[in-house]
Amino acid sequence: GVEIVRAAIGALEIAGAKLVPGLLSVARPADAGNLQAYRAAMTRDFGARIVFVPKPEIRALLNSETYHQGLYFPDAFHFHPLNYAQALAREIARLGGRIFEATPACALVQDGGVQRITTPQGSVAAQHMVLAGGGYTDGLDPRLHRAFLPIATYVILTEPLGALLADTIRTRAAIADERRAGDYYRIVGDAIRVCKEAFAARRLEVENRIPDTLPLLRVDKPKLSRLFELLLKEELAMLPSGSRVTSTAELSNGASPE
Repeated sequence: GVEIVRAAIGALEIAGAKLVPGLLSVARPADAGNLQAYRAAMTRDFGARIVFVPKPEIRALLNSETYHQGLYFPDAFHFHPLNYAQALAREIARLGGRIFEATPACALVQDGGVQRITTPQGSVAAQHMVLAGGGYTDGLDPRLHRAFLPIATYVILTEPLGALLADTIRTRAAIADERRAGDYYRIVGDAIRVCKEAFAARRLEVENRIPDTLPLLRVDKPKLSRLFELLLKEELAMLPSGSRVTSTAELSNGASPE
């Protein structure tokens, strides 16, 4: 399933999906033995790439005493699901498919090799049908309704946290603990988006002219991100409306990225 989504993002060039690689699964409480055994089994049986992360490295990535060891999945990723779904819908429409939003399915009937879905104002017949409601089928299919356990879940989006975020979470990977009903979260946005609304209100433009050919730098990424954010905010305070902020960089003669 992961590779199907990754392939679709690439094939349809869904830039808005904002794919970010990496998943860090963390243990609370300490569970090094089971984590190592799971990693070994997944690698042996399925060829999965999984890295065991000991406590000191976990604490370096996450400023919390809640987590102990962890497993890092480099082939996993997180992305913007709404932008992805909307891109798929546009492609379906382009290929001639029809999408009926806000149309509940009231009943399902199998008629030979045909599946018939009844709606409040009509019906649809198809050879293949996919029920994608998870545990929330509302009794549409009694067998699934009995098999699923609906759960309550909550989604929270914080205000921009700036330096606090940089000091608390030092990875762009998605993070999830290993409990059955656990917590999972990820960083969204970056330094430019932190100031985006304020820049839009002042009609300020941000242009990135940093060339991709520059070598990678060994820097403290959280501190550099915070410095960049402060520079943007300073420009916001000083520039008149309608101005443009341009970011550029170059490697001086004889300089080393070290």
